[in-house]
Amino acid sequence: MRTLSHLGLYKIDTNTNPQQVAIKVLSTTNIEQELVEFKKEFQILRKINSQYMIKFYGAVVEKYLMMVMELCERGSLYDVLLKTPKDITWARATTFASDMAEGMAVLHSHDPPIIHRDMKSLNLLVTKDFRCKICDFGLSRLQQGDMTTMKRLCGTFHFAGPEVFQGGTATDKFDVYSMGIVIWELLNTVATGKYEMSYAEYNFTLDYQVIVQTSQGLRPSVPVGAHVYFVDLFQKCVRPEVIDRPTSDHCAEIIRGWLAECDRDPNGFKNKVTVQKIDGRPSTTLNVPVPEEKEVKKFAGWGKK
Repeated sequence: MRTLSHLGLYKIDTNTNPQQVAIKVLSTTNIEQELVEFKKEFQILRKINSQYMIKFYGAVVEKYLMMVMELCERGSLYDVLLKTPKDITWARATTFASDMAEGMAVLHSHDPPIIHRDMKSLNLLVTKDFRCKICDFGLSRLQQGDMTTMKRLCGTFHFAGPEVFQGGTATDKFDVYSMGIVIWELLNTVATGKYEMSYAEYNFTLDYQVIVQTSQGLRPSVPVGAHVYFVDLFQKCVRPEVIDRPTSDHCAEIIRGWLAECDRDPNGFKNKVTVQKIDGRPSTTLNVPVPEEKEVKKFAGWGKK
């Protein structure tokens, strides 16, 4: 199945001007099979109404499979990190992380909880004013009834929680693990000034090697210069034991604390900005070391972006 995106105009009623929207068109050779998954996606989109989710306007299921959705001008978070890494400050990275965590908390607090199962930077769309919105619910499921499908290995291996590979079930903590890898992408991009895919340092030849190695404890290494707050949350989210990971609501609460601290004293983080490189191999204890004085960089403030 291929997904094609087009621009279009949508008019809510006769009294409003048309607005630009994104039209998602699915091209498939197995229309009946894909129709089932397509319906699941827009049914989930209809269940939720949040500023942290892509807005859903309508769908067409005859002749073509199409969804009409809100337009996010900057594309995916992956695109933003890859193409304009120098534009990503700690302040902007915090906004992205906050929007992701708040959005996942909305999904997980739904009754029954909605498990996204494919959270990654490609599935976070960025608006013109640099706010993130969660999209692509094709793999999402309600956490209820028969959980057989929740045991199937799904999503993108670089972001997938290792518990499903080990025979476990994809719960909300599976999504939290994926959030942790996105947080790593953010901290790595700001600290190094360039985008790098997680686990690229290990030179795996097959994507499947990633999920095998993560099930044995491998994690992406943390570069010098990463903010300790980001490092701490990343480590919490990717803990091997599902029960030890925070909930998405707890993640959102933690990041709200960062934002509040920034507002009170933007310069107060200058001694909390950098850490030494932390090796992601299983034999390494993933505690954040206290940075030496020579590695502490002056922090000019978060600013208002």
